[in-house]
Amino acid sequence: MNQPNPPHDAAQPNPPHDAAPDQQNPLTLALTAAERAELADLADAAGLTPEACALGAVRAHLRAERDRVGQAAARLAERHSALLNRLGQ
Repeated sequence: MNQPNPPHDAAQPNPPHDAAPDQQNPLTLALTAAERAELADLADAAGLTPEACALGAVRAHLRAERDRVGQAAARLAERHSALLNRLGQ
């Protein structure tokens, strides 16, 4: 696992947009024994459970992807602003 340690607050409960605050959507991950051991070590070092550590990593990845896609969309919108303005008329 070559991902940076997630911030401690990244593992706090934060329901998806379409879920009620108390609703959880479990997900099972198939990890190798080595990945499971590495996750357990990372979680222990961060003072988290392996589940909280994995949840923090998923949330960090989702945030990064959301930012990356948003930046790409903004670049495209700027590059093609004249065309978008004409289409909007």
